[in-house]
Amino acid sequence: MNRRTFLKTIGILSIATAFLDIEKLFATPITISACIITKNEEKHIKGCLESLKDIVDEIIIVDLKSTDNTVKIAKSFGAKIFNHIWESNISTHRNQAIKYATGGWVFVINADEKLVLSGVIDINKLKTEFHVLLKECDAITIHNQYYGVYHNTTRFFKREIVQYYGIVHPQPKLVKGHQKVIYYQNIYLTSQI
Repeated sequence: MNRRTFLKTIGILSIATAFLDIEKLFATPITISACIITKNEEKHIKGCLESLKDIVDEIIIVDLKSTDNTVKIAKSFGAKIFNHIWESNISTHRNQAIKYATGGWVFVINADEKLVLSGVIDINKLKTEFHVLLKECDAITIHNQYYGVYHNTTRFFKREIVQYYGIVHPQPKLVKGHQKVIYYQNIYLTSQI
């Protein structure tokens, strides 16, 4: 009797297989790059970056020639800064930031936003859940809260499958035929303004 047959006989094969599947799932690390556009955001950027520091692996900032302490504050968090001139199109700058990202996943956040964990989850549980979720989908939609108005927004996605379109209010579009989007309720965005 071989090992597989023996394990199946005593009912452990499904447990062993499940364990190996979990082991395989966690064998490939998931990396997340935060992508932010800034222009004179010294009042908000620290709060934004504080909310991300334990979640993302890399912070990419496309700075549009800030004249305040935005870049200095961002560098203190280890952010990679890329300077650009304003091109009258926010989508252009979002797409630039995404191109600089090296993580397999991108999280797009505005400099005046914070990522907030709901009260039912801690950072370690979030990382574990994300590790599983990000293997199962192409993008994650989360809750966005501004001045008491709530809407869902897709801000987490695989780096190579999204392009932003729209001059003023850029919208992400999945460009490579990927369509599996999951709604995740344990985190949300809120404005610092």
